[in-house]
Amino acid sequence: MTRTKQLLERRSFAVFFLCRVLGVVLRPLTLLVALTLPDGQFARDYALILTTLVSSFVIYGNQNHRAAYSYFLGDTAPRKGLGGVRTILHYLDGVAVHILLFAPVVGAVVWIWTESLFLWALVMPLVLIEKYYDDHQRALIYRRRYLAWSAHFLFRTILPSGTILAMVLIWGVGSVSLYTALCLACFAIYFFMISPKFAAVMGRWLKKLVADGWAGLRARTKTYLGSYVREYLGAQVFSILAMNILVIDRYFVNSAFPDDFARYVFAVNVFATMPLIHNIFYLTRIRPKLIDVTYPVLPTIFGIRNLALPFALGLLALLAFPVLKTIGWIDRPLSSQALTGLALMYFLAAVSLIPQEFVFWRTRREALVATDLSLFALIAGVLSFSQPSLEAIPFWMALILALRIAALTAFSMTHHPRLRLPHPISKDVT
Repeated sequence: MTRTKQLLERRSFAVFFLCRVLGVVLRPLTLLVALTLPDGQFARDYALILTTLVSSFVIYGNQNHRAAYSYFLGDTAPRKGLGGVRTILHYLDGVAVHILLFAPVVGAVVWIWTESLFLWALVMPLVLIEKYYDDHQRALIYRRRYLAWSAHFLFRTILPSGTILAMVLIWGVGSVSLYTALCLACFAIYFFMISPKFAAVMGRWLKKLVADGWAGLRARTKTYLGSYVREYLGAQVFSILAMNILVIDRYFVNSAFPDDFARYVFAVNVFATMPLIHNIFYLTRIRPKLIDVTYPVLPTIFGIRNLALPFALGLLALLAFPVLKTIGWIDRPLSSQALTGLALMYFLAAVSLIPQEFVFWRTRREALVATDLSLFALIAGVLSFSQPSLEAIPFWMALILALRIAALTAFSMTHHPRLRLPHPISKDVT
């Protein structure tokens, strides 16, 4: 091991933190610079691609990685031998079947967002790449391999976003085609040169898949479908709804106010740092305590520690916009009313992290899916039929998130046998 790598290993968490902050900053910064271009098409398309990825790639999320995580990540787990090979091959079987089965759904969701064959063709391969990175980076976090996580993130976000940002700054032009090409090139370099061991495993899996033929494919599909219905369906529906509740406003803004869409997504990216920072600096620190099903609910959710940091972050985010306008980085920011609505919306999103953790341990998935489905339908109906102004949309979203916090809090406190999990369970790796 070189001296540089030894130094990086000793400072691996600091490297991880800096990479995460840089990644959070790069995309909104790219969007901010793109908004200064005379032609607003690149800014709108770039914002649309980022939003579409957030909305659609969660559909490819499944929980068949749990067996692999249990095998490789536990403190006493065996990590070598034939059992490990079989576990990984079984995991890849599940991923492949899931992707094939849900490709039409993902394609339909991407089309709903883009309504453009050109953008659709750009986004679809990016969804697959996001799936790869997401599964692997999650495993690296649980193994505390922060330096390897940072390498993933470098190729996933920092290099493609940084390159496209440099291009816009230097030449004053942007291209979503080039951005997609950069993402694909970075992925290829990482997969074959930085992660050759997994590439070799993939090659072995493909050979076995071809050797087994159609009979093997049918057997894999049947096996996975059985597991999916028994174990994964409820969790996936809950994840899809939870993710898309926070992006449904962007769909209606893009539909009703297309000229303001890029500016709206830029503002969303600024305020979305609130739950991210709150997660890192508060939720992560108390998460082990929330496993205890007797841990007090109301003092934790509505305590000053869960409210003060998101509130302060919201004020800072609001103050950033007049500063950016004064120094000339933003020409036409959203109105103060719309920005206040977004601050309130993401304040509630940050506060809701604690009740979401509570219900994971205490509440049956059926109740959570029914609640989020009802709220999703409610906000979609309100935004469809009332046709609110751009300024009113974030406030409607904030109302839905407030109702969601109330529901999650009630679920956390109830002991009703139809709502409560029967006994404490070990948390699945998600």
